[in-house]
Amino acid sequence: FQALAGGPDVFSQPLEESEAMQALYAQKSPPVWAFLNDIEPYLWSSAAGGRHPQSDERVQQLFTEGDTELIVTYQATLAAEQVEAGVWPSTTKAYLMTSQPDGTISNTNFVAIPINAPHKAASMVVGNYLGHMESIIARFDPKGGHGWGALPALDPASSQAAYSGWNTAFEAVCADLAGTAPTVEELATHRVGELHSSYITQINADWAKYVHARPE
Repeated sequence: FQALAGGPDVFSQPLEESEAMQALYAQKSPPVWAFLNDIEPYLWSSAAGGRHPQSDERVQQLFTEGDTELIVTYQATLAAEQVEAGVWPSTTKAYLMTSQPDGTISNTNFVAIPINAPHKAASMVVGNYLGHMESIIARFDPKGGHGWGALPALDPASSQAAYSGWNTAFEAVCADLAGTAPTVEELATHRVGELHSSYITQINADWAKYVHARPE
């Protein structure tokens, strides 16, 4: 969608709060559905004729079984993790999109404490732990105890990381991932922001209407 219609720089306000954004969306979104319909014949299809797997787990299964040649994921270390586990062949590589738009859509996880949370202090303790370097590295390392491979929210090359010595831990993880995953620096350089959630809701609805529900 962002390659053909535009990203946060174009759709700069929540969709439901701006008539101008709604008009712009109506103007710019049709080429997206046309493109998706054009590539339908080249997509995976089930024996029953369906072309749209219902979950990310199913998409990964299709890739594992050799039924698809490419998958898209937020988890930059997924390929390294699956290669290490022997699930995917050693030739599997993760790469970044670097054109149209100039980068790869990326985000980081966050936590929030509800206003009516009964144990706010305890929640803050958990939040502090999640923001600690040790916890960030544990989540980043796909071979660690968490086995997650989550993108770090902090810059491992920052003075804070260097001063604390945690930059060496980041470097060790990156060395293990070399060749199968983009580096943290590459991820940061090519990071592209996401659209406001109101657009995601509308995109999902329009995809179901103009692409998924379209007669074969």
